[in-house]
Amino acid sequence: MSWTGDDAKIKDSSGNTVFKIHAELLTLSQRRYLVDAHGNRIGQLRHKKMDIKPAVYIGTLDNEKKVKLTTSGMFNPLKCDARIKVDGTTVGKVRGNWRAKKFSITMHGVEVATIGRKRTMASTFMDADSYHISVRPQQGQPVDLAFISLITIALDELYHEKE
Repeated sequence: MSWTGDDAKIKDSSGNTVFKIHAELLTLSQRRYLVDAHGNRIGQLRHKKMDIKPAVYIGTLDNEKKVKLTTSGMFNPLKCDARIKVDGTTVGKVRGNWRAKKFSITMHGVEVATIGRKRTMASTFMDADSYHISVRPQQGQPVDLAFISLITIALDELYHEKE
């Protein structure tokens, strides 16, 4: 996944665009929409900055606050962990180190994905980051690629500006 500005493209291992992120311009809500390869909106996220704990909401078009990603371990600058809550219940965790550019996503105690951020010329000089997402379905359980993509973008929202 790579983006410049607030828009992004999520590509598969062959370079085909699977999803895109579209940002609304000139809005206070900082809402972004996830669209499929055909341009249909399938999800959204919104960064809530004015709170005790920074949070990003991920949701469907009908329920913008279905999922809440909040920071955890804020007092350790080497770690940038987060909790994943669905309808108020913690269902997963993100553990990692933003500086090392490596994270893992665990849902219901099972690691389902890892994220690595690649350093490129664009990321160094234009603040345009690229990420490698590896999804690992366990025991035949499906992993929602759109959801994992939105979590990756939410992590960038929560921790990238702290660098």
